[in-house]
This record gives sequence, structure tokens and C-alpha cells, in this order.
Amino acid sequence: MINYTELSSQIKENSILLLMVSKEGYRSQNIEIARALSENAQKSCYVCINAPYNFVTQNLAKNNISIDKFFFIDTLTRNVNEPAPAENCIFVSSPNSLTEISLAFSKALNEKHCDGALFDTISSLTIYQSSHTIIQFVHTILTKLRITNGKAIFVVLKDDINSDLVKDLYMFVDKVV
Repeated sequence: MINYTELSSQIKENSILLLMVSKEGYRSQNIEIARALSENAQKSCYVCINAPYNFVTQNLAKNNISIDKFFFIDTLTRNVNEPAPAENCIFVSSPNSLTEISLAFSKALNEKHCDGALFDTISSLTIYQSSHTIIQFVHTILTKLRITNGKAIFVVLKDDINSDLVKDLYMFVDKVV
């Protein structure tokens, strides 16, 4: 389980974190990750890869985390149906649309002034893309973050620890937790 105090300290000390979480307790761990990031960044871009925007925002609100501290990029909803526009969310067409996600992320950094990012869960992208393509995407995202001195948390499942994606992510992050 992720310890909130330790995580908050790691966010302060490191710009880019790779967090390994277990399937058991995943939702509660994710809440603590969002809470720690929201308290260590002015505004964070929450990239919804594993759950849609409506579910994520309801879960955050239910756990007393202000959704005003986040700007969302939803990669799932438009894949199923056309969502109603939301002021604090960009709905991209699918998790497969890495270019679209990257453009939305640039908008979050430049127009919404996000200085933090949470990718939940980056390993879910392997359903849609090769590890090599995802690494190229992550490298582009990290370059944008490093230029703006932003912070980011990339969440991966512990079960994916031996995947090529996770092995390659090690070289781009400041710390693995």
C-alpha cells in the first residue's frame, strides 16, 4: 500500500515518479495518489486511461478531494458515446489516440496552467499500442513537463513490473516507488 506521507515527500523531492500499485486496493491507492498530488501542485492534469471522467470525478469528490485542483483528459468516454462538454475536461477520441492526448496535454499545461500530472494507469495503454510507441509518447510528455518544471506521476500495476514498458520507463523517471 502507498503511504500518503511518504508519497507526498517523494513528490516534493522528485519531479517524475513511477508508482507501482497492486490490483488489490487499486482504487483506494489511486485516491491517495490524487490527494498527494493535489496538495503538492497548484493544478494537476489527470489523464484518465483506466476509468472515465465522470467516474473519476465522483470518486474524488466522494473522498473529499477538490476536483477544482484538476483538469482532466478523458481517453475513454468518447470511445463509447459523445459526452456533454465539460469546462474542466477534454474528451479525446480513444486511448489509442496518443497524438490527440499529447495535444490535449499541451493545452492543459499552457492554457489551464497545470504544473502536475497523473497518468492513471500508463500500463493500460499497452492494450492499444506497442510498448515502443508508448515510450515515445511518454518521452514527449516528459519533455513538456521538464521544460515547464512540472511534476508527474505515472501509475503502473505491479503485475506489469517485468513488461518492456515498465523496464523502459525506469530510465525516464526520477524515482520508482
